[in-house]
Amino acid sequence: MPQESVNCFVGIPKALSVSIWVFLFCFVFYLIFRDYVYYDSSLSVVYFSLLLYVFILFIGFCVFYRGGGFFHPVVFVILWVGVFTDIIRKVGVYWFGLDGHQALHGFAPYDLAIVVSKSLLLSSISFLAIYVGYFIKCPFKVPILIFRRPRALRLKVLLVVMMAIGAFLYIVIEAGGLAQLLLQRGMPRELRVINRVGAHWYLLIGSLTSLSLILITHETSLVKKRIILLFFVLSLILVFASTGSRSGVVMPVILLLSISVLATKRIRMSVILIVAGFGVFAIGMLGQFRMATMGMNTLDEVVVESSVSSGFVTGIEMISGYSGGTSGMYGIVGKVPAEEEWLLGESYLSIIAAPIPRAIWPDKPNAGGRLTGERIFKFGQAGAAVPPSATGEAFWNFGFLGVFVIMTIYGVFLRYLGELYLENKRGNWVILFYIATLFIFRPSSDGVYVWLHTIVPFLMVYAFLFGFPSVFILARRGVVASKNESIVSS
Repeated sequence: MPQESVNCFVGIPKALSVSIWVFLFCFVFYLIFRDYVYYDSSLSVVYFSLLLYVFILFIGFCVFYRGGGFFHPVVFVILWVGVFTDIIRKVGVYWFGLDGHQALHGFAPYDLAIVVSKSLLLSSISFLAIYVGYFIKCPFKVPILIFRRPRALRLKVLLVVMMAIGAFLYIVIEAGGLAQLLLQRGMPRELRVINRVGAHWYLLIGSLTSLSLILITHETSLVKKRIILLFFVLSLILVFASTGSRSGVVMPVILLLSISVLATKRIRMSVILIVAGFGVFAIGMLGQFRMATMGMNTLDEVVVESSVSSGFVTGIEMISGYSGGTSGMYGIVGKVPAEEEWLLGESYLSIIAAPIPRAIWPDKPNAGGRLTGERIFKFGQAGAAVPPSATGEAFWNFGFLGVFVIMTIYGVFLRYLGELYLENKRGNWVILFYIATLFIFRPSSDGVYVWLHTIVPFLMVYAFLFGFPSVFILARRGVVASKNESIVSS
């Protein structure tokens, strides 16, 4: 990757990066020391697997941080997936051990420890494969997209806002009123209004969020930015009211913060802490509301604890919810292949089948989350989906070899994504695309679904506002040409 990338990915304060790794190694060595003193043999295998995992993450951080910063593709995945998702969220599992699992009935403590240890080894293989893949040059050329100045921008913005609000009002009417719409998450899946009206109406509502984030990346006027932020807040309200999705509220806020950091090339810890606190509180309070609507007929029956402390406590519990006793990956590792057969690509076929409505293809393949809930947790076909994680899904499909191959491809993709950002960094469009892809895209069927649900509205709104690229250039080895010229290879 070009050397200029050092200034494009936002450096991490040295004290912060040192603190992260010192804390992680001290945490693991303390667990090993505690195990040595008190000798809990069931957890020894977990601690040494965790030590290996942290060491592999640390080596990757040292190697790839020299070529970038926090938003360097590999560094970001190391910190967001490796450190936060696989370690911070699972601190309780490593500290106390996994005392039970919803899908692994009858497993003794040592059996559960083996499951956790094997999962860590699979994650270690995943990151080693990502490192290998990143050093492989993608055969596809990197496009450079240049957009003209938009025409009639205010009119187009007004149209998007009106379409989003109109779509929301239509769903309210179809649901039988706002109160009934807010109770949708407490209803069985087959009775929800989305099955009657179609998901495209929710796509129109989400376009207001895409519009707000796009305008934020282009606007420099402080007054106009404040007006855009009002649209942004309105979009979050409409999205939660219509879908009940907590991630639909929290993730746009994270994207907004990340866009600001990438644009200013500065990491402000105070802002990060405020947004992190908001995220935990929002997940907790919105989650309480969703749970309180289960089985209720009117909003008057819904009772939610409104204290700040209960919001934070519930938020922390929910953030760590899929990391222990309901972890999809632990369930897969514990049951495959002893109790459940290999998928052999079944869940990945769902990505190809995604554009085809179920009304046309009722038996089309399910994504990994739905298969995990149905076959691993035995929730049945109409039950909840459980995220299997990218590594867990790859293992369920093709075993250890599948994990290495799929994650190697992901590493190649990350390199291509980084080059795409560097080649287009003068264009505002790439900032939101790059940030959203880093946070959301994962090499799993569910990861691709969520990414498409985020990126497609963004691309549609951007094309509506700015039109299609006026120049499409293919970059290769530093040589570029317009789309009407031949590509010159060096």
